[in-house]
Amino acid sequence: MDQQRQLFLRDILTVLFKRKVLIVLFIVLVLAGVFVGNMVWPPTYESSAKIQLLRGRETLQPTTPLTDSVSTPLISMTKEDVNSEIQMILSDDVLSAVAAREAVEAQPGPVGQLRNTVVNVLTMSSEEDAQNRQVDVLRGAISVRQVKDSYTMELFCRWPNPEGAQAILTAVIEEYKLKHNEVFSTPAEADEVFSSKTEEIRGEWTAAQQALQQFRETNNVYGLEEERDLLLEQYTIAKKLALELEQLESLAEGADADASADDTIMSALARETQSTVITELRLRLLELMLRRNEIVQSKGPNHPETISINNQVKQALDRLNNAIDISAQSTNEQIRQLEERLRHLNNVIDEHDALVEEAKIKQDAYVFFAERVQEARVNTVLSDAGINNIVVVSDPSLPNSPIRPRKLFNLILGLIAGVVGGIALAFFFDYLDHGLKTPEDLEHYLGVPPLASFLRGSGEKLDPKEAQRLSAILDAAHSENALQIVQVVSSVPGEGANRVAKALADATADDPAGPTLLVDVSGDGIREAPSGRGLIDLVMDGGSVEDCVTTSGQLYLMGRGAQRDIPTYIWKSERMQSLLSELKGRFTRIVFLMPPVLQSGDAVNLARHSDGIVMVVKFDSTRREVVMRAMEQLADGKGRVLGAVLTDRKQIIPSAVYKRI
Repeated sequence: MDQQRQLFLRDILTVLFKRKVLIVLFIVLVLAGVFVGNMVWPPTYESSAKIQLLRGRETLQPTTPLTDSVSTPLISMTKEDVNSEIQMILSDDVLSAVAAREAVEAQPGPVGQLRNTVVNVLTMSSEEDAQNRQVDVLRGAISVRQVKDSYTMELFCRWPNPEGAQAILTAVIEEYKLKHNEVFSTPAEADEVFSSKTEEIRGEWTAAQQALQQFRETNNVYGLEEERDLLLEQYTIAKKLALELEQLESLAEGADADASADDTIMSALARETQSTVITELRLRLLELMLRRNEIVQSKGPNHPETISINNQVKQALDRLNNAIDISAQSTNEQIRQLEERLRHLNNVIDEHDALVEEAKIKQDAYVFFAERVQEARVNTVLSDAGINNIVVVSDPSLPNSPIRPRKLFNLILGLIAGVVGGIALAFFFDYLDHGLKTPEDLEHYLGVPPLASFLRGSGEKLDPKEAQRLSAILDAAHSENALQIVQVVSSVPGEGANRVAKALADATADDPAGPTLLVDVSGDGIREAPSGRGLIDLVMDGGSVEDCVTTSGQLYLMGRGAQRDIPTYIWKSERMQSLLSELKGRFTRIVFLMPPVLQSGDAVNLARHSDGIVMVVKFDSTRREVVMRAMEQLADGKGRVLGAVLTDRKQIIPSAVYKRI
């Protein structure tokens, strides 16, 4: 019950039209505040200038050759270089110098002067603190940004007067140039250090060159690479010959075997070798072995010629083996000598390369320090002449109109803020308002169906058509069990329960099924009700019902009676039961108008005797928590609440709008 119900467009428009005065008043107040603010807000002027950084001595890289007069090196700047310049512009040294200049008053107008004076008095700050505040004021007034994809910087100064903005920006540029020259100038000590170090490195370079030249003369290093290549070629040939000799030696050992293996041996002996002597002996042996094969095949192995040719083969083989041994010894000695010579050449070449590398390092070191000396001297000359790579593309401008306050923009923004704030305030007040405003509120918060909704009229009489609808809804919803005794109550006085009870009774007064009785227990709710004897008098004193009933057209009316206070036991007495039974026998419907639930217990006492209760709620008047408490008391008294009726409801949304939603 306590949760918020779903909002619809009609609910939103209801809140807006209901609080339209509040919204309009809030908008007017905001616009008035913005208008007054525009009038009293001191104007702010903005002066602008453009500075371009040229490629110059500030961006030289350490590897750039300064002594190269043939080609001009490409000197480039990075984003970090430009950002460094921006930080230099906004540095304390530059801003302090600007604040100290007589032509610039580092104060933000009269308001700022008054504020600074008050701060100085209250905090008893020193002159140094005041200067720091001036620097902070300037830092807040000056802004610098880099133009995209360029080395151009835009400077802005916002100040209470146009002349001050232009003067401050001019002073900033001048002080920035001075600071720039100071930062990039070379101290005299650095020139001396670079010069002495250059001479020292030059001496080391000269010594390294002399050592290299002496080594070359001593070791005759010229042509070492060619000599090493030649030795490597000879070494390769010798190694190949040694391998061939080793293979021939193993083959020659099988040449003295039987003739069945001659084919394999002869095919191997047919290969060429590097040695001429061995080649001739090998061919001689091969020739003898071929002749032996022919003789063996023609005359047999035991023929005298076969024995003779075997002796010749053996002699040729011995000569070949001796030649192989001699050649192998000579070749191995040559390989050893070549290896020793190659090791010596490699050592000499490595030592020569080390001396060359050392001389190159000394040369590079000398060139580096020579560049630094030259750069220091160039920087000194340029700084003394006041030359730098800063070019003022656009001088500080003199603004014609202030950039703040933007009056039209502020008014538009104030209008938007007023509308949004007014609507938010309207919904906030509506959230705080716990009154019941719509039939949907009755169903959501009270948990009972809305039976009727009476619009606020000029007179006391409610809309008969809505009353007829209320009666029809009650009859339709409870057709199985006819509602004979209906109790109309409210939680607190002033809810309009008397008018609802009268309208409901009038709606059924001309019912041909039987007469309708309206009993005014509240005592002063129905003016037509008799003021003499009434319901309570009949219960306490007895008598005839006709003596206490009067008529108003087709409607029968009965008053409360002279008894002002009704004891609780009266409602429980047998005489009350008997009277109610008699009334139910004579009337088709009996409508009881009871006092407010939270003011009197009569409604709770009658609740158990009635067939249903109609709760009356005044539009946007009584808090829902109060109505819910009254309904809880009726439930405790065994009463059955049929539904709720909303009275004095206003048509907040205009008809032209309402019928379109």
